Order: sequence, then C-alpha cells, then structure tokens
Amino acid sequence: MSFFSRFSASSPERMEKRYYKEQAEAIERVFGKSVDALCKLFPMTEPNLRDIGSSDPQDKYLDKLGVNALVHTEEIAIEQFPLMMSLLSKGREEVSLGQFQRHADAQVKTTLLATEDRFSGKTVRLLTNDIELLKSIAQANFSPPPPWVVWHELGPDSAIERQGNVDFWYRYVWDKFWNRLSLDEQGIYLAEWREKTKHISDSEWNDWVMLVRMRDPKYRNAQDE
Repeated sequence: MSFFSRFSASSPERMEKRYYKEQAEAIERVFGKSVDALCKLFPMTEPNLRDIGSSDPQDKYLDKLGVNALVHTEEIAIEQFPLMMSLLSKGREEVSLGQFQRHADAQVKTTLLATEDRFSGKTVRLLTNDIELLKSIAQANFSPPPPWVVWHELGPDSAIERQGNVDFWYRYVWDKFWNRLSLDEQGIYLAEWREKTKHISDSEWNDWVMLVRMRDPKYRNAQDE
C-alpha cells in the first residue's frame, strides 16, 4: 500500500470523518505545516486544482480538506535528485527551506518539498498547485533504482512470495515505473543496465530480466499471442 493510498475516495461513507482526520494528520506530519496553514497557502478561492487535473492518476487532491493542492510522489535514484532540485528551482524562489514559489496569471504557485531516503533511492513528495512543475517532472522520466540494486542480496527470487517492504516496493514503486514503459523502452532500459552490471552472471541476469518482464501485463499478453 502506497503512502497515501489508504486515503482512497472509495472509503465507506461511515468512515469519512476518520478518513479525512488521518489524511490531515499524514499531511501535517510529512510537510510540517498545519492544515490551517495549508488552507491559507493554497486557498480554495482560486480555481479548484482538481478541475485542472494532472497526468498522474496517483496524485492525491486535498480539496476536501480545504487545501487547493495535490500531493505528488516520485521514487527516484539518488543520482537523479540534483535534476529534481533543478526543476524545482527553475523560475522559482525558495522563500523558505523546502518551499518554492513563482507568480503566474496573478496567482502564486507554491510547492512544498519533503524527502526521505529509502529503498536505495530517494522518495520525493511534493505538495503543490503548480501544474507546470508537474509537467516538467513527467518529462524528466525519473526512475527508481532497479531490483538488482535494491534487492541485490535477495537475488532474482526477491519478489516471490514475500511480504512487507519487498512486496510494497515491487507493487507501488517498481511496477508504477516499469509498467508505464513500452516493451521497446523496457528493452532499451535493460540493455543499458546490462552494460553497468557485468558483475552479474548471464544466468542470474536472465533471471532478473524474466522477473521484471513477467510483472508487466503487456509482456505477458504479448507472450500469449
């Protein structure tokens, strides 16, 4: 289960009060600001961000809390973090630590940044009303470290009948990235990584390739044709 996925709009109506209470607590914990402060920072007096929309279906809108913003999450390799910061800084002023702003169409576009080191990479969470920023991030094609890096010590069997962190990572980090690639893009990705993994035997590498390939329904469907 992803960090914010338990705050699904499909929660039973009788759980609505608890649902929004837990969502508010999570937002305050991650970004270090109260919901009241966020309501002032992202006022609902502007057009509702939900009506504008974003390209990532996993983005979480906060309008039900009175916050006209969404939470966007990227799982990236450590070496990609400077690029993320460059995108955040481009045309924006860091008005306080982890808070970026720009002015557009008589509105203030604000982004709050929260990061966490985990799974051999970096989790980047953005609370933002800046759709242009989200578009630039989407074009950057960020990616998490691959399983042969994250779960090197477990080997290619790392995804088989495992729970906890391993299952979470494959379902909500790796699959999100991998399944959005075309089969051709996956082939290019694997070829590039093979050049950097000569320490892995051909037999073990083939097992890794089969593991990630078979997780994508596109590949399985192509094999059945």
